[in-house]
Amino acid sequence: MQPVARRDPALFRRGTSPGTRCLVGLALSAALLAVDGSQQWAVVLRNSMEQAVAPLMIALELPVEAAREVGRGLTTQGELLRQIARLEQENEDLRTTARDLANLQRENDELRTLAALPVERLTLLRNVQLIQRGRGVASQRFLIDAGSRKGITAGMALVHPLGVVGQVTAAGETTADVALVTDAGQNTPVEVARTGLRAVMIGEGLPDRASLRFIASNADIEPGDQLVTSGLDGVYPAGMPVASVVSVRRDAQSEFARVVCKPAASIDGRRHFAVVLPTGGMP
Repeated sequence: MQPVARRDPALFRRGTSPGTRCLVGLALSAALLAVDGSQQWAVVLRNSMEQAVAPLMIALELPVEAAREVGRGLTTQGELLRQIARLEQENEDLRTTARDLANLQRENDELRTLAALPVERLTLLRNVQLIQRGRGVASQRFLIDAGSRKGITAGMALVHPLGVVGQVTAAGETTADVALVTDAGQNTPVEVARTGLRAVMIGEGLPDRASLRFIASNADIEPGDQLVTSGLDGVYPAGMPVASVVSVRRDAQSEFARVVCKPAASIDGRRHFAVVLPTGGMP
């Protein structure tokens, strides 16, 4: 049986010894450093290799850079969309605020206008607000936000500084039904402010339209005449504006003239009115 030492690899049994190889490597390294220091050929070699490899590196980097750009683009687009949505919401909030302010300003103007009512001639009960208009043009009715709990009863008059508006026809606990002077069947005793001629204005169920009936053809009444309440009905205070005469049609074959009127106080664009007690006291 051969000794173990004889089985060592040939590297350790023949050829140059490790120490010699180390010395040779050190010498070659020193020589290369000396040559590179004087000739700078390593730098030239590195530059040439970098120039040769640069296109390949750029080609390999392109997909990565493209992915980065797409990611940045998506991020920027998403941020822009979020900013646009936020700005649109802010604009909508501002528009809502502006509408609210405009509505408050309009209501304040209406309430200040109600302060111009001739309180020395009227027994004011309270200010009320329109909350719902009647369905259909012919109804000419609407609801107000006060009822019997706040002292509102049928027969009370609704007025505005521009003139009389209508009359409470029915009152619930919290709301009341009001018929305009233009409502079909509503009769309002009036007189011509210019001549004192008395008549009854009748609603025709049409907006901004009423008529005077049984006016003699030779009566002194002309377009433009102002009609005021006569106070004979015990509902509307005397002397309040009611309507103006729009047209007078006289027919030789009829004893009566056809007189068309336009109410002085329209509810269009208005929400606040005043309820007054009938001139004869509580109904």
